[in-house]
Amino acid sequence: KFEEIPSSTKPLPFRIEDIPSVWQCDSSTSWLVDGLIPEAGVTLLCGDSGIGKSTLALALAGAVAHGNKFLGRATVQRPALYVDRENPLAVVRERIDRLGIIETAALTIWGLWVDPMPDGPTAASILQFASAYRPLIIFDSLVGFHPGSEQDASETRKHMQAYIRLAAAGAGVIVLHHTGKADTAK
Repeated sequence: KFEEIPSSTKPLPFRIEDIPSVWQCDSSTSWLVDGLIPEAGVTLLCGDSGIGKSTLALALAGAVAHGNKFLGRATVQRPALYVDRENPLAVVRERIDRLGIIETAALTIWGLWVDPMPDGPTAASILQFASAYRPLIIFDSLVGFHPGSEQDASETRKHMQAYIRLAAAGAGVIVLHHTGKADTAK
């Protein structure tokens, strides 16, 4: 038999009347990259394979980690986590060198060469990191982390909720996505 919880420790029931008025809530947007990448939001960076999405995203991660301008726009200096299931170490290192990204503890790249293999957006470690540091987190690319069919709207919606949870925890989230190769998939 279960013991009754003393009434002083019982959670109060949820009431619709306790929802704060939307008119009283702060609705301003804070930016990691001024006018381009929001804090506590999800940004999808889409394009054909090989056009430079990963290079652009890595440059962005370096700029935020160092607090440098990105494409002429101010950034907020934050830790950046680049979670990569797309590119081998040699490719990432070549890009870092070409972009001139200076080593910093504020930029972590979790790639396929790391044991354990990069976790996806549902990982407790990534959610804790998001809550603790309000970082920039980049996932390269969607197909590498999506456990189901990208063509199934229900599965994709469920998967996207994980990125939304990270944003709700305070992270600026960027997800790279390859557009389809067939005309009917674009």
